[in-house]
Amino acid sequence: MNRFKWIGILTLTISLVLITSGCNKSILDKDKTKNLVTNTKKVDSISNTAVPSIASKDKDQESPEINDNEGTKDSQIMSKIMGSDKKELKEEDFEVVYKDVIINKNTKIEDITAKLGLSEDYEANNQGYISGNTKYRRWNLCYPNYSNPEIRIIVFSEREYVGDEIKDGSSYIVGIYLESFATKSGLMVGDELEKVLGLYGKPDGFEKDTENVDGLYFLRYSKDELNLDITLEQDFKKVKYIFLDYNMEKSSKEQENENN
Repeated sequence: MNRFKWIGILTLTISLVLITSGCNKSILDKDKTKNLVTNTKKVDSISNTAVPSIASKDKDQESPEINDNEGTKDSQIMSKIMGSDKKELKEEDFEVVYKDVIINKNTKIEDITAKLGLSEDYEANNQGYISGNTKYRRWNLCYPNYSNPEIRIIVFSEREYVGDEIKDGSSYIVGIYLESFATKSGLMVGDELEKVLGLYGKPDGFEKDTENVDGLYFLRYSKDELNLDITLEQDFKKVKYIFLDYNMEKSSKEQENENN
């Protein structure tokens, strides 16, 4: 009798183990599927399916016809970009030397203005104001002037009140747009994609610029929380914008918190 009892207990135990194993396998399979979906989304973000159609060079044509070979061309360009050799960037790749003034993430605004001044037309352009409220101010310095700048420095400042006077308090550089000025390695707006890849190699990211209404794409090169963002023209052949990102995420969070 005891023998049959133990056989029954053993059979029940085996059944429970099998059921539990099946549940664990199901959970693991779900995790694998979830990871697969996530990875697929990451791949799609740099695939030709996410790339906008190449625009016609004929400005008079309002609705350009897209031929069947354009998707293939986009795919070839994507492969060329992501298939480039990886290059190790240095910290100096993320700084600018403008009129013998070295500008990087740690440069103080007062050191720049002490050597370069507040740039021409500063007062006429509302002191470079971009946005802000009673607690902060986002503004920019354009050298040599605001109408035809070579570089544009985005600054984030806390408001400081001295009696009835409002001044810029603690400040830091958000980033620098190189409008018509070269990077430390010699890249400028208007240069070919081949030069970008020759100087910097394979990017750390290839993403859509969500801030741009044209839906352009940019290459991101990163090192120690510093970013070099190179936006391409719609045909991916030339550089449209160059932005050195020092504190964009930090300033955006502070601005959002102040607005809430």
